[in-house]
Amino acid sequence: MKRIASIIIAAVLGLAVPMAAQDYNFTDNQLCFAQIVGQWHDKCFYTADFSDKPDITACLLSLAQAYPNDVLALNVVHAMGYDTEGRLHNFVLDKQAGYFSSETLTELEGRVQICLWRCTDGSTLVAVALTGDEYQMEGIDNRYLEHYPDWPAVNYNDLMFFRVARDEAILMPHSPQELCGRAFNFHRYRIELPRHGKDIKLIGKDDPAQVVTLRWNDGRFAVAR
Repeated sequence: MKRIASIIIAAVLGLAVPMAAQDYNFTDNQLCFAQIVGQWHDKCFYTADFSDKPDITACLLSLAQAYPNDVLALNVVHAMGYDTEGRLHNFVLDKQAGYFSSETLTELEGRVQICLWRCTDGSTLVAVALTGDEYQMEGIDNRYLEHYPDWPAVNYNDLMFFRVARDEAILMPHSPQELCGRAFNFHRYRIELPRHGKDIKLIGKDDPAQVVTLRWNDGRFAVAR
């Protein structure tokens, strides 16, 4: 404890801290969001509570366990009631509505959204939307860089669905094309998952008046403008 206190006091006063012989080598098994959206279209994972009817908190934890990521872990910490030192904004965890959303406003902006629907066949459909920018990592291919080659960050913007069948505890991936009947270039839209109602809104980035509505139809969506 005295060692820790000395380090904190020296840091506050701007003093040099003599380092011990021990080298702090932390584990690093993190995925960036660009890596997550690059692989989640054909990967399944277990629900965190091994339930076939996970609530929105279990959906958040399931995603964070399947795809280790600093921002997702920070949201889990906040959901558990611990202080995240103001690094999260507009944090919403609405269990009754089956909706989660939060934003990070540090050097780069980002947003995570999750919502769920209960289907008449007893399954649960979960949608996850990831939107924002993050610093480039070696080996990440992102078409955004074709237009902004000198930009130090990459953009991620994607929507994915996962279905939990009745009597199972596995989130099975389903693409927007599979459930909506067409593909989307989500980089052109701001994705808004529903906290109220059941329809998803895709709002044009260049023209907010251009709105594509994905109308809920018991496990699938009809595309309307």
